[in-house]
Order: sequence, then structure tokens, then C-alpha cells
Amino acid sequence: MKTIVFLGVNKFGSSREAIKVAKQLGYYTILLTNHPKHIEQRHEYTDVDQMIKCDLSDYDRLYQLIKEFQQEEYDVKAILSFIDPWCGQASKLAEAFNLHAFSTNSIFKMLDKSKSRKILDTTPFNPYYITLTDPEDIDLYHIDRMLPVVVKLSQSNGSKDVYLCHTLDEFNSNIDLLKDRINEKNPLIIEEYLEGQQYLVETLVINNEVYIIAIMEQTIEYINGHFIVTGYNMIHHYTRMFYRSLRDAITWILDEFNFTHGPCHFELRRTRGTWKLIEVNPRVSGSGMNHFVQEATGINIVKETLKLALNKEVDLTPTKQKYVYAKYRVVNETGILEKVTGKNRAMRSPGVLKVFVRPRKGHLLNPPTSMGHRYAIVMAEGRSPRDARYNAEYAMDHITFHLLPLQDEQDEPINDSDTANETNLT
Repeated sequence: MKTIVFLGVNKFGSSREAIKVAKQLGYYTILLTNHPKHIEQRHEYTDVDQMIKCDLSDYDRLYQLIKEFQQEEYDVKAILSFIDPWCGQASKLAEAFNLHAFSTNSIFKMLDKSKSRKILDTTPFNPYYITLTDPEDIDLYHIDRMLPVVVKLSQSNGSKDVYLCHTLDEFNSNIDLLKDRINEKNPLIIEEYLEGQQYLVETLVINNEVYIIAIMEQTIEYINGHFIVTGYNMIHHYTRMFYRSLRDAITWILDEFNFTHGPCHFELRRTRGTWKLIEVNPRVSGSGMNHFVQEATGINIVKETLKLALNKEVDLTPTKQKYVYAKYRVVNETGILEKVTGKNRAMRSPGVLKVFVRPRKGHLLNPPTSMGHRYAIVMAEGRSPRDARYNAEYAMDHITFHLLPLQDEQDEPINDSDTANETNLT
């Protein structure tokens, strides 16, 4: 039977939607996972035909498993992953089995932030930065002149282990948190802080042709020194100069990586009339971004990415043009979730397209240190970008997380972010 093998999945977002789309397209789905919760919650993954727990970093074991699938007469048509860090591993396996792989070598380079910066050294898209493999080599006098700075680990993702430092005291405190993990394989990156509007840009590259699918403004809050994106605004109208400069920048960056085939999303800032790259990721954005883009444009990026991996014709033609805003919610204190109220009122609010709450009763919630600590999302449409944002924020204001204080004598709380309680309105 026609089969697609997936490496890793999240309970919510593009990786889960990919498995659902594969089933809709008529494929048998096999999920290889290293997450124990997936096995425990197997009954919740009705779109997964076969689930196997294994070490996703063990290439030889994965290769042997897929060989066994073929011997059992599973006709493996694609091997894919929509999450870090397994998208490179999946593409490498696809190449090994002579399937329609993406730009494997480029993917591995993009997944390493220090290599990415080095590759772009001869371009205008890097901020000023320093890379170090030993925290003892930090020159505090030089750092003091650079402030404010952003510090991050090369292997970080989802804003985890990324800190904004305005003072040397903040810098030293954050380095103390990271120093035990700084080494040659996971260098420390210190970057100048860039002012300006930040954008998320979704692209699909097909045989070296770059297709810009969606451009979104990001609303970013700096919470406890972390960058947390709490809003996305779909942009439909922009000047010719804006679009041309953005397309030129993205094409140049992709050329530097020799990325010629596959999905890719960018986070860039427009600083003093110049595009500066914050991150480039060789996959479709996670969280609710695929659904967000589909609501605003009619394009299902996950579906088209699957079709690309299956060597089928891809259709990136927009079928609608809606003003849509996605609002995310974080919490300001640590506690055990007792209940969530206001979801029904939020769903009934004007313009609301989707309400999604991740944690369930009994889960431990924390103030955000990464994007994984965004606990709810509301998507809403409007007559204008401002109207869509107002509708999303108005609806989100109805949702309240009721938290119980964490006490030493309590039973150990559930601390699993990979759960969800979702409501879609169509």
C-alpha cells in the first residue's frame, strides 16, 4: 500500500496537519517517534496507522526500519518531518531510498545557526555577531560597547535559549544559564540587537524557483528577557519596492545555502531600509501557521509540501484574500491549571475563525521562556488588518486561565505541552 513515513509529530500544528492531509490523500501513515507521550496517548492519533517508538537521531536504525517496511510490502512514497531537528534526517533518508528529497545538505546547514551566520558572512543580511565555543573567551569590554545584544545557542529553536540583554549584569546572568552547554558543536552566538518590524515569510522552492506564499507581520513581546511572538498579521498589500527587495533578499539567501527544493520560512527585520535575517528554517512554520495561512489565502502549505515530496503537481494559487490576525496567550505566573473559562464566549465573538487551548486541567503552566509556552490561540478575520486584530484580541480577552499555586506537598503536576483541546469554527 502507498505509505508516507513521518519522523516526529507535535499534537498541534503543521506536523499533525501533515499526517491528517496524508490520510485525506489516501496514504497509509507510519509515525516514528521518540516521544513517550505519543505511545501513551496512542488512541488520540487516529490518523496514524502505525506508530513506532525509536531514537530519531539513530540514522542506521531508521534506515533499517524503513527497509523492513519495504520488505513487508509497504510502498514507501515519501519520508518527511515537519519539526526540528528531524527534517534534515528525513530528507537524508528520502535520498537514501531514491525518493523525492528536499535540499538535504542545505537543510542541515540551516538547522545550525552558527553555520548559517557563517554562510551569510559575505551578504548584507547578517547583523554584527560573534561566535564563541568557550565562555572564557568572552570580552566583556567589547560586549559592553555592543549592548543591547541577543545571546543564543546555535542549536536553539522556538526562542528557547535566546535572551535579550540590555546591561552587562543581564548578559552575565544569561551566560551563566547557558555556559554549561556551550561547546564546539553548540556554540554561543552574540548578536547586535536590531530595531524594526519583524516579518515571517513562508516560501516553497520548487526546482530552484522561489514562491513567496505569505508575508506576516509579527507582534513580539519581550518577557523576562525572551522574545515571544504573541501576534501575526497577514499582509496582502505592500509596495512594489517592498516586495521586490524582500524577494531579492530571500532569493539571495537561498542561493547562498544552495537551497533549491523544499519548504522554507524566514524571520527577517526591516532595519534602516535593509533586510536583516533573524532565522531561516527549512520547513513549514509550526504552531497554527498553516491553518492561519489557509484561512487568509486558501493555500494549504502543508498539503502542497506533501505533494512536492510525492513529486506531484503543486498548486500555490490563492483562492481568497482575507484580513486575518492570530493572537497568542501566555501566562504571567507559575501554577497548576484548575480550569479555563471564556472559550465559548471567545468562539461567539465577532470574526472569530478558530479558538485553540493547549493545556488541560492539572498541567503546569509557566511564564514563557520559549514559544512552546504559548497556551492559547485565537484567529479572527476583519474588514481591515486593524479590525482583524481588534476581533482577535477582544475574543482572547474572554479566555481566563485559573491557576492553583504549586505546593511542595502536591502530587507531581503534568508538564506535557504536547496536548491540546481544540475548537474550529468554519
